[in-house]
Order: sequence, then C-alpha cells, then structure tokens
Amino acid sequence: MTWFQAILLGILYWTGASWITTVIWFFQKPLFLGFIAGCILGDPAKGALVGATISLVYIGNVGAGGSIPADTTLAGVLGTALAITNNLDAETALAIAVPCGLLGTLLHYGRMTWNSIWIPMAEKLIDDGKGDRLWLINVLLPQLLLLVIGGGICTVACYYGANAVSGVNNSLSGLVSVMGTIGGMLPAVGIGLTLIYIYKDDAKPFLYVGFLLTAVLGFSLVQVGVVGAICAVVYYNLTRKLEER
Repeated sequence: MTWFQAILLGILYWTGASWITTVIWFFQKPLFLGFIAGCILGDPAKGALVGATISLVYIGNVGAGGSIPADTTLAGVLGTALAITNNLDAETALAIAVPCGLLGTLLHYGRMTWNSIWIPMAEKLIDDGKGDRLWLINVLLPQLLLLVIGGGICTVACYYGANAVSGVNNSLSGLVSVMGTIGGMLPAVGIGLTLIYIYKDDAKPFLYVGFLLTAVLGFSLVQVGVVGAICAVVYYNLTRKLEER
C-alpha cells in the first residue's frame, strides 16, 4: 500500500464518519465503504465481499443517546484495507475488523471530548453579536478535527497496519487460521441480535414465514421482500380495523 492510497482511505473514513453523510445512511455502512476501499486498492470485488461480511456482525448494531457500541465505519475501511493488502479471506478479515470497530469507539469519544473546546468560542461569538459565524464552530472546526484525528489515525493504521498484519501472517500462520475460524462465527452474533428485535409478540409468525420462504421454498430476496410487503399491508389493515371496532 502506498501513502497516497492510505491517505485516500483516511479521507474515506472521514467521509463515512462525518455527520454530513448521516442523511445518506449507506455511506457509513461497511458494505459500501468496503467496496470503495477495494476500488482504491484495486480490488473492488473483494472489497465488497469483505465489507458485506463485516456488515453481518453489525447488522443488529444500535446506537442510542449518542453512544456507539462500535465504529462500523472504521471497521469497514480498515478491516477491508488490511484484508486486501494481506490477501486475507473474509473470515480472517472479520476477526481483525471487530477490534478495529472497538478502537474506533475510543476514537469517537476522544473526538467528542476535544470538540467541547469549541463551546466557549461559540459563546463568545454570541456575546459579541456574531451569530452568523456560528457555522465555523458548529460545522467547520469539528469536521476539520475529525479529518485530522479520525482520518489521520485511519491513514497511519492502514499504512503501517498492513505491514504489521503481514508480519503476523508470515510468522504465525496457525494464529491466522484460528482468527479465520473465530471470524467465521462472528456473523452469528449480528444475526442473533437482529433476531432479538424480530422475534417478539406478533412479529414471530412473520419470522417463520420468512424462514419457510427462503429455506424450504427457495425464494430470492426480492421475492421475499415482495411477500413481506404484502404481509405488512394486510397486517396493518387488519390491526387498524380491529382498533376501530
């Protein structure tokens, strides 16, 4: 990996972690970030494959009240970059991406702490009657901080992390094999978290219907989506009529 590619990956992380892309939710997902990281590193197909595998772990990831259980953006970018540069399979890359997501959580809270220094500056602008300049405090400075800290750390991690993982791969082939086995089991965690939200009360029959359609009848995702939409409309109309009574 060259420094130029590492810098582009750092900018990719900044783009995904920025609130500017929050309204375009897929910009923050490992599947999309993995594909773009793959394009930067010259292997978009593997990037999308690794990103999709990482997405399975975080499919049930929910952040509430400003907290984040894991930084899926850093996991998607850094995990995919390390997988491609070291020719790792998706399962082994997953075992590497999960710690990256936890590292990103520390990075997130550290950045939020540093962002508190802008508050006195904003108060001074208001006291001086310069409210039209608040965008500098609310938008420009926090985004520059994210670019420097978040993008910078991601850049360094991508460049030097590739060599570090390569050294581990060459010297500890047995450990890499174990990591691949562990990584292969991690998607079950994300799927399990999703089932916790789905398998409740009136939603249970729909889970059984979906399983029947895919596992027994062999429906594609598009077909299941159409059937699911029809079931949702029927269910909504029935419950509404019962409530009106």
